[in-house]
Amino acid sequence: MDNLRGDPHDLITVPKTRIHGLRENGSPKGIGYFGPLALVDEEDCYTAELPFNIGTGWWVPLVVPTLTRAELTHLVAGGKYTNTILHKAMMHAQHRHTLGLPAFATLEERPLPLPD
Repeated sequence: MDNLRGDPHDLITVPKTRIHGLRENGSPKGIGYFGPLALVDEEDCYTAELPFNIGTGWWVPLVVPTLTRAELTHLVAGGKYTNTILHKAMMHAQHRHTLGLPAFATLEERPLPLPD
């Protein structure tokens, strides 16, 4: 079992946060699948996507809808991705690829609610 950082009850979304810049592939950064995420009392330090290069030049987000709240909290708290998190991220990216969608959430996609 993976040791995960942070208390899942402390994970929050940070509404009205502006995301700036471009991803490594040149596409504009978005707000991710859940919107910007932070820990309680740390709203100035947030994350939305956490890109990961799988070694083929293909970047995938680590913050994906298939993660548990504890896994999301772990990443937002600065924890290193686990094998389970990486597997979920790669499977999600592959699924979106088969649907003809980019691995990252598009600007048109609305944020999902956080898992319980």
